[in-house]
Amino acid sequence: MDKVYAGIGSRKLTPDEWDICFRTGKWLAKQDWTLRTGACQGADQAFAEGALSVEGDVILCLPWPSYEFKWVEPARGRGATSKLLQYWHYDAFASVTEYHPKPDVLSDAMKKLHARNYLIISPVRFVLAWPKVTHGRLGGTGQGIRIADGLGIKTIRMDIPEDLKRITDKICP
Repeated sequence: MDKVYAGIGSRKLTPDEWDICFRTGKWLAKQDWTLRTGACQGADQAFAEGALSVEGDVILCLPWPSYEFKWVEPARGRGATSKLLQYWHYDAFASVTEYHPKPDVLSDAMKKLHARNYLIISPVRFVLAWPKVTHGRLGGTGQGIRIADGLGIKTIRMDIPEDLKRITDKICP
């Protein structure tokens, strides 16, 4: 299996959390790991910025062509590649129904965002996730964690102190 991981998480990180994601993406890129992420503001972009800062491989999984365009286009110019969610990605769309607690209440745009999580996670060896609890839920990051769990893919939750320490001990020896 290729050295590919997923970096996902909250759109709203503190500056310190963003920096940890950045440094983690950079450290893994130096170890020849390829990042798959969703290009959201926050954790996704922090992991990607870290990897791109050392010319690491970054694959952005996008729900539609204009998604986060102002950030995605410069990232492509710095070497990131992208994969676009297509309607023929049956497994990705099926994952919304299988793993989301309330798929019937989602708008079409939200279904695409959640389906995109399957594209990010399904081919990776592990997931780094920095979720934030909002209204008692983990949002899109929670969907990614549920997909990883369902596929038997190890998730390292950076919001859990023990998991975060394992990461920071590696990137900040």
